[in-house]
Amino acid sequence: MTWYFVLHVSICVTVYLTLGLASLKTHFVYGIIGLLYQCFANYITHYGLLRSKDKNKIYESISKYHSWNFVSSPILFRLPRHSDHHICSFRPYQILRRFDDAPYNHFQFTICFYLVLVPPIWFYIMNPRAQAANDFTRGIKNTYSSFNNMQVPTEFDIKSLRIGYVFFALITVYIGYFAFFSDATSVLKNQDLSMVI
Repeated sequence: MTWYFVLHVSICVTVYLTLGLASLKTHFVYGIIGLLYQCFANYITHYGLLRSKDKNKIYESISKYHSWNFVSSPILFRLPRHSDHHICSFRPYQILRRFDDAPYNHFQFTICFYLVLVPPIWFYIMNPRAQAANDFTRGIKNTYSSFNNMQVPTEFDIKSLRIGYVFFALITVYIGYFAFFSDATSVLKNQDLSMVI
């Protein structure tokens, strides 16, 4: 751990000495964004899935039921194989297997980033699905929600999909409005960019 700290400090010193203070600030901003992305990703991909303890208070081994898989997308195209990554961490990325009976999230990973920013919506959609997966691993029947692609979607699943996609559409329109039609872009237009060059 100490060596990673020394390495990061040396990178910061090099950035400062070669590119200046503005570049060092940019380095820190991008570092914080990357850290937040990693924390969100870890939270989303393992949310609510519990491992049981045996009589000696030792957790059960990690199985395909302890991580969420996602619908593939052009940005993140191997997330449907997340469970195999946990089962066989030595398996190369290119040959990860897909388990249809493992927990699957109906939304793409990028949509989950928007959902997790509004906790009441995230909890409403994900808590019943996580509970269904945990009940399945304990042998308890749960008909309120499904948690994988092999189960028939329930009424709650259909309702939560509608809520999730409507929320995503609204937030996309909201962000799009500010990106293209608000006065926030006029601040950049009025700045003197000659100092940057």
